Amino acid sequence: MVQATEKTVLEKRELLVSLIREMESLIVAYSGGVDSAFLAAIGHEVLGQRSVAVIAASPSLAPAELEEATKLHMI
Repeated sequence: MVQATEKTVLEKRELLVSLIREMESLIVAYSGGVDSAFLAAIGHEVLGQRSVAVIAASPSLAPAELEEATKLHMI
């Protein structure tokens, strides 16, 4: 079996797509960062309206970061 570290980026993306395809729906804890934004985008690409990204205001998230993450989501 090929280790995950040996796979190309495209192979990893295709693996992610195939895993998401098996799901009925998806909720992504969206932080505004690259990782959660990528997962949210792929989830929406694969599942459409059955994929939702959520973000919550909390003491650990600066108001400016919440605002920036919300703006990024609207792009």
